[in-house]
Amino acid sequence: MAVTDKWKKRQPDGSSKMLPKESRPKGRRWEVDWYDSQGKRRRKRFENKKDAEEFNSEMHRESAGARGVDYGAARKTTVHALWSLYVTRLESIGARGRGPIGDKTLYRYTRQYENHIKPEWEHVALASIRHERVEQWLSGLKGRDGKAAGSATRTDVGTLFKRVLDHGVRLGWLADNPTTDRLGNADFIPPARREAGKHNPLTVDQLTILADGADRYRPLVLTAGLCGLRWGELSALTVSDLRHAAGGWELDVTKAYTEVQGRLILKGTKTENVRTVPVPAKLAALLEGDIKDRAGDDLLFRSPDGRPMRNGNFTKRYYEPARKALAAADPDAPRPTIHDLRHTAVSLAIRAGTNILVVQRIAGHSKASTTLDVYAREFKDDLHESARRLDEMIPQLS
Repeated sequence: MAVTDKWKKRQPDGSSKMLPKESRPKGRRWEVDWYDSQGKRRRKRFENKKDAEEFNSEMHRESAGARGVDYGAARKTTVHALWSLYVTRLESIGARGRGPIGDKTLYRYTRQYENHIKPEWEHVALASIRHERVEQWLSGLKGRDGKAAGSATRTDVGTLFKRVLDHGVRLGWLADNPTTDRLGNADFIPPARREAGKHNPLTVDQLTILADGADRYRPLVLTAGLCGLRWGELSALTVSDLRHAAGGWELDVTKAYTEVQGRLILKGTKTENVRTVPVPAKLAALLEGDIKDRAGDDLLFRSPDGRPMRNGNFTKRYYEPARKALAAADPDAPRPTIHDLRHTAVSLAIRAGTNILVVQRIAGHSKASTTLDVYAREFKDDLHESARRLDEMIPQLS
């Protein structure tokens, strides 16, 4: 950065000489020369030296956080090259360094990149990305059918693009993320919708009707609605995962199936945490009847031909008829997906007065705070239950 007097000419000996009046450049006398956060050279001219020096100082302060940025790499590296490096990170340690992401999530990210980000940005150098262009592109994003993309799509694509460029900042190739403004905001990316407290869980009677309609998979539906397991966890359970402990029956949840491009992959659970969830004794008795004389490594729930179950096939052949049976019996009942039954399990546990740490375990959340956030309404609705229980414990007060 430098402040230059355009009316003076530098001499070979390093001194300056005032130019003749007729040779002086037209316009403002003082010029500030600097490189912006993208490595592009900028110039601005001022009427007097004081204003130029103040502006020069401001640019120095703004660039303080950009020291060490490799502008050469930013000019040479394309978005596609950065994307490849970001995928490597996701596959090795994850975006936040907490462990590799799942195959299904990586596949979803890859589809978003291939369908929306790559066509616009594949060959664009990082140093050439401008906030205004990103905003214009995302605001006018179109789906594969040529129609305007919905809010959810723009949220997912915009968030992914921002994370990819965050990796460029992490590598020292960008001083800041061009998807955000000077305040760090990306207002053109629609906020993700939170559905906390809007799960519409089933009652025990509704869950029973739903399970009865699932024919041979009645135990599976009841397990989903009473134990809160995800589909991938349910389909990966083995006979030996159901066991009787000192306090009662339990299920060990250690693994899960995930389906990626038609392939079933057996991996750890979503949060990579092994957990044990309680099983009501009546459900355990039902499950015991189903697994009698079966080997411990047999699947607890399996397809009619004995293979791992697929969500799509189960839903079409068994679960959708069960939902129709529930609708016929109770027209006002919710129409939950198989995943929604997790919310029923958590809601019933809360209604039963279960400790929050146990509810967290049932839900499979890594932190109790997540459980409290997601199920805020259920806890709020239970506000006066504590007082009612205390009334049962304390003597009559007068």
